[in-house]
Amino acid sequence: MGLFDEFAKHVANAAQSLAAGQTPDLVRGFLDQLQERGGIDGLIKRFQEQGLGDVIASWISNGPNLPITPEQLGRVFDAEQLRELSRQAGVAMASLPEALTALLPTLVDRLTPDGEVPGPYQLLRMAVGFLRGERA
Repeated sequence: MGLFDEFAKHVANAAQSLAAGQTPDLVRGFLDQLQERGGIDGLIKRFQEQGLGDVIASWISNGPNLPITPEQLGRVFDAEQLRELSRQAGVAMASLPEALTALLPTLVDRLTPDGEVPGPYQLLRMAVGFLRGERA
């Protein structure tokens, strides 16, 4: 298991305590897609293109997280992404949007400590810190 896998597992466990009922596989699948599709910067861009920049900005900032609806999620993620995530996580396609609306605000919040988007090297340092039991 690689460093990214260990980091994904740790983040999944942390996020799972905040979004009860979510599987670590869902978090891992999302993190895999995030890594493949431009990281957090790519995710921000997709949200902004769909007029949802304020939503993701709230998740990154230190303030309260705005909610997202399954319909809004469907604008950000294409059907193929959702099918692949459903398959990877073992979550029924019908329940995936609801699971993501509960999970994403917390997960993005955890990945952006202090309200800042980490660069690739910062993300690696975060992973090492998590593995050592340090807080981000």
